[in-house]
Amino acid sequence: MPAPPAQPELTSAADPARTWLNHFDAFSTFHWTTLGVCVGVIAIWCVIGRRLRSLDRTDAGQREPRFRSALAWSFIAWQIFATIWRVLPQNFDLNESLPLHMCRIVGWIAPFALMTLHWRLRAVIFFWGLGLSTQGFFTPMWHDGLASVAFWLYWVGHVVIIGTGIYDLTVLGYRPRLRHLGFAAIAGAILTIGIAAFNVACHTNYCYLGKGDYEGTSVVDILGDWPARPTIIIGASEILFVVMYAVARAIEALVSRSNARGAPPAATPDP
Repeated sequence: MPAPPAQPELTSAADPARTWLNHFDAFSTFHWTTLGVCVGVIAIWCVIGRRLRSLDRTDAGQREPRFRSALAWSFIAWQIFATIWRVLPQNFDLNESLPLHMCRIVGWIAPFALMTLHWRLRAVIFFWGLGLSTQGFFTPMWHDGLASVAFWLYWVGHVVIIGTGIYDLTVLGYRPRLRHLGFAAIAGAILTIGIAAFNVACHTNYCYLGKGDYEGTSVVDILGDWPARPTIIIGASEILFVVMYAVARAIEALVSRSNARGAPPAATPDP
């Protein structure tokens, strides 16, 4: 009886001996596949949200708010699990386990932004989440494969943040205003200073604001070494926020102008 054909094994492009189950390489087929799945999940959320919002307009229903609430509560449950898992004795590492990385902070803010729609929380998701956390999609820092809890903590956490930001823009119609920019910039600078001080006191490197280095490649690599890096990060972040605000307002103006041109002319009253 002939032997069954061998099953193909998903492997890392960097090293055929490393399977997708036990290793992750940035800029590999595995990376782009993971990123594609993440984008697909976010797209599904947004399509469902827009459809439900459209239905709600026809009968004043509450389908979209209920869907959004379900998303938010699932995000909270995930954040609780992630936080507890990281601080378990067998997993705890002072350099990594505390919720002081930007993506972990914003990950906690995301569900409450969805539930409350408070402008400050939405501003944080737009500027900090879409502006800063998105780089985690393209320059992931970890090498854990599918079989590792750390893999899922990293990617699901980023999907929560980026997904919330895109959902807010495309479904809920969030548009940044000048006070939103001001709040995100000032609060971000204060947070950065506080985390930098914690890093100095505890010899850690949260938010890349300490003396330590990471194994992976990140946009932060071009921002210099400590102690200049925290100042450069604050300045670069503020510039990025301003650019994001300007682009968002420019797009909003173009869309409004296009809609105005396409609108039917106003009726002329009879003489």
